[in-house]
Amino acid sequence: MLQTCRLRPKDERTRTIHTHSRSLRPRVLRPEIEPGQVFAGRYMVTRTLGRGGTSVVHAAMDTRLKRAVVLKIVAPYVAVDPQLRAMFTSEGEAMARLRHPNVVEIYDIGEHDGCPYLVMPYLAATDLARWARAHGGPPLTVDMAVSLLSQACAGVVALHRAGLVHGDIKPSNILVSKDGRVRVADLGLSRAGRGRDRALPVLGGTPGYLAPELVSCDTSTLEGAQKADVYALAATAHWLLAGHRPCATPEPADADSRIASGEERREARPRTSAVPSARLPEPLAEALRPALHLDPAVRPDVATLRASLLAARDRLSRSRAPSTPFVVLVDDDPLALDWLEQLVTLLMPSAEVVALLDSTAALELIRERTPDLVITDLQMPGLDGLALTGSIRAAPATRSVPVVVMTAVGGSREWARLREAGASRFLIKPLDLEMLTDVVMRLLPGACASRARS
Repeated sequence: MLQTCRLRPKDERTRTIHTHSRSLRPRVLRPEIEPGQVFAGRYMVTRTLGRGGTSVVHAAMDTRLKRAVVLKIVAPYVAVDPQLRAMFTSEGEAMARLRHPNVVEIYDIGEHDGCPYLVMPYLAATDLARWARAHGGPPLTVDMAVSLLSQACAGVVALHRAGLVHGDIKPSNILVSKDGRVRVADLGLSRAGRGRDRALPVLGGTPGYLAPELVSCDTSTLEGAQKADVYALAATAHWLLAGHRPCATPEPADADSRIASGEERREARPRTSAVPSARLPEPLAEALRPALHLDPAVRPDVATLRASLLAARDRLSRSRAPSTPFVVLVDDDPLALDWLEQLVTLLMPSAEVVALLDSTAALELIRERTPDLVITDLQMPGLDGLALTGSIRAAPATRSVPVVVMTAVGGSREWARLREAGASRFLIKPLDLEMLTDVVMRLLPGACASRARS
């Protein structure tokens, strides 16, 4: 049985702004759940992790599957409003179908005593804000910051391609695991849409990361709401790279005449737009400037923002790095290959990384251009990791190239065969950043990213 509900004020520093279809939402009290209580007949709450303007998040134990989870209970007004209730259900189902290494997975969705809820995995991770401070930032080095941002952008790209919107992107809603993986979190208010003209009655965000048009409720379409995510990502990138959120500048003067003449009527439109800090290197400022534009139509999509940040990092890396390691990655599992590429890029930001699903194509590339390092899966169709290693060792030009072989299953017998074939190291999946760092530092001394700031 749930205990008596009561409201608790939200910390002003992390206050979340939300608007709802030009009308005020009902003030509905949120139920309090104490540690030891079982929610929805299944989830035993162990402790409260956080409280927001629209939800409470608890650590819990799934008593049926015996696994640690995060339980997010959404405010009852979602169930009171039929439109929001139907939308929450459809969006929860869409999020539950989404599988991406940079998005927190949704285990379950339901409703209990009028309270909609989501269930997510409990991760050994910290949010990006705390992670950055623990590593001497913000700001972080350009290499490290862009590598983290690249993963966050990849997660939001997956959300957008699934027809979803995050709605509250900020450092505290981006998780960094001990293995270096970044996941976009706090998806409880993500919104779905079926077309550009579908109305989105819930708009949200956090001051400092909130797109200017959301203050005046100027966005009601899926495309517009996704452009607000672009702004929030760019503001997060600015915070991570410059050490503070982007500053504001007055709106261009010609906007006054458009408003006065009736060409642009937005009574509550904010008079400020964000601009990159002068402290940022110009390639980074150039990458962020369009994403922070006052006009959502000028902003790029998230994939373009990600590509711009990576290109800016590469321009800066070339200006200070005399040589660039060439690394070839091979795995027939697309998700595993994508994760491996992210790990290697995080570890060696200046490296040129080529990731291939086809081991035969990888061997052809290796014969054409000698890499500094090859990392390959063991079990692959056709040319497996053992055969690939033997082929690399058989050619004089690649005889001394370090080859790391990884697999989800294996032991001393597999390692003995790989050692005979000439493998340099044998790693067990799933890989993590610490494991990969140790191997790469031994095989390519000096190739890993420095912890010192740029």
